[in-house]
Amino acid sequence: MLRIFVSAKTLSVAILVWHLTLLSGFSQSLTISGKVVNEKDNTPLSFVNVIVNNNTQGTTTNIDGFFSINVEEKQLKKLSFNYVGFEAFIYQVKTKADIKPLRRKLTIKLYKKASDDTETTTSSNANPANEVISKVYANRKINHPARLKSYQYKAYHKFYVNLKKVIPSQIDSSENLDSTERKLAHYLQKHHLFLSESVTKHQYIFPNYSRKTLLGNRISGIPQPGFVNIDHQLQPFSFYKEYINVFGKKYLNPISRNSHKKYYFEISDTLLIGENSIYVISFAPLYKKNFEGLKGTLYINTNKYAIQNVVFEPVDDHQANSFRIQQEYRLLEDKFWFPVQLSMDIICRDKSLGTRPMVGTMRTFLQDIQLFPPLRRKDFDKITFLVDPMANKQGEEFWQQQHQKHPLTTKDQRTYTYIDTANNQRLTKRFFKILETVTYNKLTHKFLDFKVSEMLRYNAYEGVRLGAHFSTNHEVSEIFQGAGYLAYGLKDGNLKYGISLGVQNFFQRFDPQVGIYFANDVFEPANFSLPSPRRWFSRNYLRSFLTSRMDQVQKLGGYLRVRPFRNLQLIFNFENQRIDPAYNYEYLEPSLSNPADFSIKNEFNITEASIGFRFAYRESYLQSGRHKVYLGTQFPVVQFNYKRGLSNILNSEYDYYKIEGQAAYSFSIPQTGTTTIQLQAGMVQGDVPYPLLYNGRGGFTNVPILIPDHFQTMGLYEFVADRFFNIFIRQNLGRLLYRTQSRWFQPELILMHNMGFGNLSNATRHTNLDFKTMEKGYVESGILLDKLLRITYFDLANLNIGTGIFYRYGAYTKRDLENFAWKITLGFSF
Repeated sequence: MLRIFVSAKTLSVAILVWHLTLLSGFSQSLTISGKVVNEKDNTPLSFVNVIVNNNTQGTTTNIDGFFSINVEEKQLKKLSFNYVGFEAFIYQVKTKADIKPLRRKLTIKLYKKASDDTETTTSSNANPANEVISKVYANRKINHPARLKSYQYKAYHKFYVNLKKVIPSQIDSSENLDSTERKLAHYLQKHHLFLSESVTKHQYIFPNYSRKTLLGNRISGIPQPGFVNIDHQLQPFSFYKEYINVFGKKYLNPISRNSHKKYYFEISDTLLIGENSIYVISFAPLYKKNFEGLKGTLYINTNKYAIQNVVFEPVDDHQANSFRIQQEYRLLEDKFWFPVQLSMDIICRDKSLGTRPMVGTMRTFLQDIQLFPPLRRKDFDKITFLVDPMANKQGEEFWQQQHQKHPLTTKDQRTYTYIDTANNQRLTKRFFKILETVTYNKLTHKFLDFKVSEMLRYNAYEGVRLGAHFSTNHEVSEIFQGAGYLAYGLKDGNLKYGISLGVQNFFQRFDPQVGIYFANDVFEPANFSLPSPRRWFSRNYLRSFLTSRMDQVQKLGGYLRVRPFRNLQLIFNFENQRIDPAYNYEYLEPSLSNPADFSIKNEFNITEASIGFRFAYRESYLQSGRHKVYLGTQFPVVQFNYKRGLSNILNSEYDYYKIEGQAAYSFSIPQTGTTTIQLQAGMVQGDVPYPLLYNGRGGFTNVPILIPDHFQTMGLYEFVADRFFNIFIRQNLGRLLYRTQSRWFQPELILMHNMGFGNLSNATRHTNLDFKTMEKGYVESGILLDKLLRITYFDLANLNIGTGIFYRYGAYTKRDLENFAWKITLGFSF
């Protein structure tokens, strides 16, 4: 018997050779990759459809214009590149020689079509694109990331400023640039004007618990920046909300209820990938439809009819700052669509170099995405943006890890090298020091923080008020804080001062704050004011300019603030005051033994205890070390106070109680604009002097500036009450009725209606004051034309100036033209 022995190694080699021989009889795989750009300026084109043959296989470019696709070499006949608004590029494969160029990295240039209309004239319910959009809207809840039970991820952000159009290597004389501009043009050929990077961690629990932590932050020219770069906050996270909010302006989403009545949709391409199709749908507002609209392209995947990609920008081309946003979504765990790349270009049309506008570009790349992580609600509080102590101190090792996935370009590296030189560092650091001061309202010197807004103020009583308000910072203690201030009014010629000592940050769960304070200062009498987060410019900032009546007050008190729930803060206060009116006023105080007898008083000792709450749903703050910045809320805010006057305690002379409350809410309804409603009410029970009553919320003086949430035709101290109720209604119709193409003239129509009711018991006891009561109800209405003039400043934002007129009617009308009040509106927008 003949036996043949074959080693295992020899057998394996033979089988492998046989297998490769079989494979060679079929086809050879080819990977085609490259980048698709705009022929005009070489900017990358996102989400270009790359189609093999006739829709048998395909892919799309990513946000940076790159693509990669595997094909069977022998079956490749045609490669097509299709993009909305551009001429298609088709590469034919007829011979083997046509395959050779495809083995290299490709750069495909697409040419823009001659015409690209953004408005359409018709809308048809039979439009097949409308059916696709209706399915996307029907599935928005299952595809919206905010509907997930929980998620977390890390994100790498890069922001840089350069020109929208690429500068050629040789600058033509026709560019019409002066010598300084030419130097800048040469610099921007190889560098960015500005560059920053950051890394954040995001955590979310349905429906409204979220926290973002800044893990790393670096800015060109600043070795360890104290200023937190939050430019990535500007772009929306997903495209499923009814309104897309950018730069404070709300744009109607094409994925919204009955959007086919506002937008025209058109299927411009269809791409087959496996068992699913991708519909490429362009959208733009219907002709003569007047609303804040968007134009762009949606890429809808038939798997759950979800958004896979979207590109959009505003239709309005007459803003100081425009934008273009791109988003890419990916199907995770074969079930849930989630954003993976976000991009935003901020186009500053009024800041340009020749014909090239300045552009700020933000790139965000999501990584380490986890769906349904075991997060706990009790770990989330009012701090929605937290800065890690090491965020601004991360070393090169940290950033090299980021660059392994997201490498810096040559231009990025040159920017860091050039701007980080000593001279440029000094200039950049000085600029960001100013930004830090403006953001946090503080100047820091060693262990003291000085509040900038208190250094120079003005009111009609004190005139110019010079002051120094200082507090200890974390250099002294993270828990204990001492504070004090000195101020001097140039008009009244009096020195004011105060001191306080507080304890905070000792128990994170309930955020307790305990403190005592003393002040010798002036305060407006009969003022309705509830505690609110401190801001640079509050809604009553302009009102304080007009204050002409003050009390000289010495007060000593203590407080406790605690937050038992995320949206609720409780406030306890105990205070003793000595009030000396700085105006001609006398109070006829009834005798305790004989109420028919009165004594004349013009100084008052008050001891008061109070308890109150502030409920602000989804209120949020940014915290960076010792700095805390209020970010606001888009939901109703409700406040309440109960105060009790305690007679015979610390020489107090008055026994009373006060109940005060306020609620405010702003909301938008399609076709009606934005409605803002504010309710105010207060009541004093007991005999008290004028400083403890309520003025009528008047805002009319010789200075015709609109004062929000005040009666525009009512004098500052025209009415007095011991109980009152006010309602202020503001309806901003925006540009729903009229839309202009002018950049400087963008009028918005605003309707306002204000009403107030009040009563005052024992009005005759308050002497030497000229006032009225408003038992019959005070009514006024007004009409405003805001943004009649938009002045662009710093080449970034707009100062909006408008005007309007108010009319008082009803029981408290005056003579003829005295019932009218002309007002000027001032505002700020991007």
